[in-house]
Amino acid sequence: RAFEKSALTSVDFPETLVWIKDSAFQGTKLTSLVLPNSVTTIGTYVFKSTQLTSAVLPENMTVLPNGMFEYAPLAAIELPVHLTTISNNALSGTKLTELILPPTVTSVGSWAFGNCNSLQYIRFLGDAPQIDSRAFANLNTIVYYPANNATWTEDVFQNYLGKTINWIAWGGSDKAAV
Repeated sequence: RAFEKSALTSVDFPETLVWIKDSAFQGTKLTSLVLPNSVTTIGTYVFKSTQLTSAVLPENMTVLPNGMFEYAPLAAIELPVHLTTISNNALSGTKLTELILPPTVTSVGSWAFGNCNSLQYIRFLGDAPQIDSRAFANLNTIVYYPANNATWTEDVFQNYLGKTINWIAWGGSDKAAV
């Protein structure tokens, strides 16, 4: 919680940085973020409730930790190509309008995209991950998934607690709203 709730507006992270601990920048006035590729570990709620509108993450990052960007007005993010896990509340309440998930994503946690009222669509590029039943809480959006991918079964499209999720296969037919 080194800078929690401070008036900090920018940070130049050194290329030697490897770890950012829990809540380090929570509630700050940071508006943009570029994390160096040297960062290997990020704690929970690190950028929660900041003023971040854009973020560039380390290319080898595999986990978006719990609450990482929760309630930040984040409008743009490029997810790392090796990302496997989007943890609970990682992007909840952000201002993202679109989100493209790399094919390496295998797990999506509770409220991962909850309350993202501006989110027009999510595009999955790979196999169907394990998706928590509350991942899309309070969300109206379109979710695209790869057509002709046998891992995307009817079971994946059911039992999500959200407002309206429209599942669409890329170039395939519409799934019924869930």
